[in-house]
Amino acid sequence: MGYPTDRIDRHVKQLITFFEKIFSDMLCLAGTAALEHYTATLAEIILTSDEAQRLIGDAEVRPILLWHAFEESEHKAVAFDVYRAVGGSERRRYVGMAIASMFLFTELAIQTARSLAGDRAAYNPRRLLRSLNNFRNSPMFSRDARQRFISYNRSGFHPDDWDSTEVLDRWAKELFDADGAQRVTSDHPPTSESSR
Repeated sequence: MGYPTDRIDRHVKQLITFFEKIFSDMLCLAGTAALEHYTATLAEIILTSDEAQRLIGDAEVRPILLWHAFEESEHKAVAFDVYRAVGGSERRRYVGMAIASMFLFTELAIQTARSLAGDRAAYNPRRLLRSLNNFRNSPMFSRDARQRFISYNRSGFHPDDWDSTEVLDRWAKELFDADGAQRVTSDHPPTSESSR
């Protein structure tokens, strides 16, 4: 689609290398656990929100996005549990979240602006304003999503405080066959309403 994904990927790798040089291993792990919380939260919104699933649409990439969301949710506590197992403190966990948040949202803004600059459709003011309004009203940034994002800073927090067992069970049946292989199907996955 013409977006500079290779350039963005190289840029992010350079930033990670830079952070690994200036921050301790423990703080880098705390940052990874924080970023994992963001990705798992977004993934579970995709898996539970009918509106988010409509935004994905019917494109061929839909099964890949749903599988990736499932995987992010399934492994949401890996870095967090490693951080705890190696003696990570609550204070450093909060600092890791602050650094990860600053990095994530700064990069999202910069890379979105760079992508828009290369997209001729973004030069139509009406279309751009409509897109920005839709983004603002996205289920990814709803009140519930924001509350879930900030719950990470609660004392004693663990990613499994947000129980995703039912969601994972439902999507495992939809995405995988009895042998555990990923299904390739054009059928629509169940929405949260149709699975009740």
